[in-house]
Amino acid sequence: MDKITDRLTFDAWEDDIDITPFEIDGARIVPTCWACPEQYDVSLEDIQIGYLRLRWGHFRADYPDCGGQTVYEADFDEPFKGSFTPEERVVHLPLAVAALKKRHKEQG
Repeated sequence: MDKITDRLTFDAWEDDIDITPFEIDGARIVPTCWACPEQYDVSLEDIQIGYLRLRWGHFRADYPDCGGQTVYEADFDEPFKGSFTPEERVVHLPLAVAALKKRHKEQG
């Protein structure tokens, strides 16, 4: 069975190569690539609500999948950045998940 954690115990991958699915605020996060790009699929109750990707120094959250509406973005001053530091990950992943959940709720 996949290891699932909640937001309070999400450790931001101290081991940067861990691609075990986890949970943030009730959303299941499945890492699909750990670097260059670092990317994830996001789902609620087995319904995909998002795609997260960090590549070329730009992070985005698309609803409901890759190429959909971008609901969260962040730019870094590192043009070749393709993965988060643990400190960046605990900031940006929860913000992206919150934006995806908000958009999904609006979609109704």
